[in-house]
Amino acid sequence: MRATLARIIQSLLAFGRSLIVYTNKFIRFVRCSIQTQGLIVAFICICVVFPDVIFMGSSLRMTDQINGSFVAKTFYPQDGHRQWWQGYFDTGGAWYQSEPMMEFMLRTIREGDSPYWNPFSAAGALGPETLIDNKFSFFTLAYVALGGGSRVYNLVILFLYFWASYFTYRLAKEKLNVTFVAALAATLFYLLNGYAIANTGSNVSQSYLYIPMCLYLSMAFLEKPSALRISGVVLSFAVLFSCTFIPTTITSLMGIYGVLIGYAFLLNAKPQERIRNIFRILFAFSTCLILSLMLLAFIYLPIIENIGSSGTLDVYSERIFYPATWLQIVSLFSPSQFYESYNAGSLDVLPRYVYSNVVFHLGIVAIGLAACSIKSKKPRISPLVLVCFLTCIIGLGRIFGVPGFSLISFIPIIGSLSCQYWPPVVIIPMLVLIALGSDNLQHQLSARALSSIMLGIFIVSLAAVGLIYGLHEPNIQYKEASIILSIVTAVVSYTIMVALGYIPKTWMRTIGVSTLVLLLFAELIADSKIIRFGASDFFLHPSPDISFIKDNIGFFRTMTIGGNYGVRHELGSAFGIQEITSINMGTLPSYMNYFHTAVDLDKNQRVFYSYYPSLRSMLDTPNINRINWQAIDLLGVKYIIAPISYKNYRDVFINRGLIPVFDTSEVNIYQNRNALPRAFTIDADQMQADILLSQTPEMRLLFKPANITLYRNSEIRLEGSVDQSSFLILTDNWHTNWTAFVNGIETPIIRVNGTFRGILVPTGKYEVYMYYQPRTLKMAAFCTCAIILLLILLVINRKNIDDLLNKWLSKLY
Repeated sequence: MRATLARIIQSLLAFGRSLIVYTNKFIRFVRCSIQTQGLIVAFICICVVFPDVIFMGSSLRMTDQINGSFVAKTFYPQDGHRQWWQGYFDTGGAWYQSEPMMEFMLRTIREGDSPYWNPFSAAGALGPETLIDNKFSFFTLAYVALGGGSRVYNLVILFLYFWASYFTYRLAKEKLNVTFVAALAATLFYLLNGYAIANTGSNVSQSYLYIPMCLYLSMAFLEKPSALRISGVVLSFAVLFSCTFIPTTITSLMGIYGVLIGYAFLLNAKPQERIRNIFRILFAFSTCLILSLMLLAFIYLPIIENIGSSGTLDVYSERIFYPATWLQIVSLFSPSQFYESYNAGSLDVLPRYVYSNVVFHLGIVAIGLAACSIKSKKPRISPLVLVCFLTCIIGLGRIFGVPGFSLISFIPIIGSLSCQYWPPVVIIPMLVLIALGSDNLQHQLSARALSSIMLGIFIVSLAAVGLIYGLHEPNIQYKEASIILSIVTAVVSYTIMVALGYIPKTWMRTIGVSTLVLLLFAELIADSKIIRFGASDFFLHPSPDISFIKDNIGFFRTMTIGGNYGVRHELGSAFGIQEITSINMGTLPSYMNYFHTAVDLDKNQRVFYSYYPSLRSMLDTPNINRINWQAIDLLGVKYIIAPISYKNYRDVFINRGLIPVFDTSEVNIYQNRNALPRAFTIDADQMQADILLSQTPEMRLLFKPANITLYRNSEIRLEGSVDQSSFLILTDNWHTNWTAFVNGIETPIIRVNGTFRGILVPTGKYEVYMYYQPRTLKMAAFCTCAIILLLILLVINRKNIDDLLNKWLSKLY
């Protein structure tokens, strides 16, 4: 007994000595520069949030999860029932859109080609006007500049998270003037909240990576404008605006403005002329944002130019806003309760009024810390805290469809944004509130009334879900354990928050808040459901069926039906294979009309069918789907790829005369021998008056193939000869920005069959050259160069400009 007691005492003494040693090291660390602290904290946070990627070789890339080895490399243990995709919200955004477009941009820039037209998607699509695939985002361009591949992808995204963590820490320490522990809490919340984790690597959340940098530099600008700070704001927001996923770029900007308005009120504490001063300084800030957009004129002028022809406004205006239900309030606290959030939701047993993956969790501890941002002493609530709370309320009110917030529906574009895109409006001000709340707890300044209300909301919402929904299979034991742990977390965290108000010693309060931060980290890590696989570099090592098609396709096209196999939608853009399908926003409305006449799906199989020319949900039911083979032949579809399980379509294809040419364990590839050449001529007098091309057997005999001697993204050259004046038909999509020259003479391009290109060529030999260029591109290049020159002049003449700004500020204040 004495020996055991002696060992315990020795252990306690050793622990005490270690605590003293590490406390001294911590004190020395805290005394180092904030820049050094930020770098160290950011590095440590990235290591503890992404240890599987940094130390175990797993990948953040969605394609590696879907086409990888399926050998999980997981650092933090997960429940046995968990699947890799269940912790995500939208896997398709990266898989179908942004990651294939990274490969498209990589190949395009290597070959010195133009990214303003993509001939490999849906018979020809627009470039940056597609918006959602982020062709020109900083992430994409960094990936391209470093040579591509899974290793580069992971290095770039880890660096961006590191960079964001660094600025989050500095923002909290320098601009909010909080303690180290409070700044750490904000940094961990930034990395681990539900929106960040459930959208890791997605095109949806690329703009999220740049928010801390934009906030920090904007706050510095509001404090004291200078030439360098103006340049910093312009460049940082240019990086943010390079993410053209418009919904979350808009909501991110709303969240940033909410924080900055509050910060401007904080800086202008004197009531005299406060509103006027704030208006002036925010006007100057907004001018910087306009300069950021002008710097990106090469992206946004073509977008504005083609906003009508691309049908983007129509798509957004047709969307209907569906709010989250009150039953999902509990999802803000935890994604694991009576039902699970995101793709882990048991949609087969969930009530019809619950759609569980549209509310991203903030965490019990984080919500409690944010509630503590209200002080117990006057002034109880600072202007910054008040505006941040109001911004959060606006975001939550829109997500849950609170009466009164429906007026947002009348705002163009913003009013149609789905509720899953609104979390940045909540999360960005939450960073400020968590930092200030943690700091208030450390200094015994926090009022506990709001945290008590938050605890009550959690308990009531959890009880309501239990009474209305109840426990259901699957995974009842997991749900029970999650509910118990959530309740324990809520009780323990609230108890610590209350106890901190009665602890006199500063170092003890620091330990208490540190415990809360550790609890915040543990809770959010447990709720993150992180399972990742190793990097496969699928784009460097494609599957055998893709290699076969790439080697044999020539200038013909593919059509993939059903499932996610073979040349799934947009893989053609990645590998340089032309396809007739797409899940991208750049599909031209005229082609959509043609496509729906070519393949008419049963209404129960039309997932994405109305927005994109998609056959992803096409089932093996040829009796209720209709394929217009003449339309398919005219598109030049040489290969049709179908899942190996589609036996009914196999019979249909073989009876049609298609030949099975390549099989894998997942797909069959059929060759269509009736595919028409991509370019051919027909006598002018054979064309109908309304420029419709008939495909009767007799007419097809009159089609004379043309030679394609050059085929690049935005340049095409064709050659041939005809006995009389003829129409040259190229079955690529028509667009007004295509220009054609016949034997060196500019010639109009006529729309054929509603969507293809037709050119009248004279008797004899002809050479046709076509190129694509947005009409606003020259003006865009001028604007971009002008802003770059302006920024250079700002830096060179910064002393004179700073003197002018100081005179302006002296008058302002």
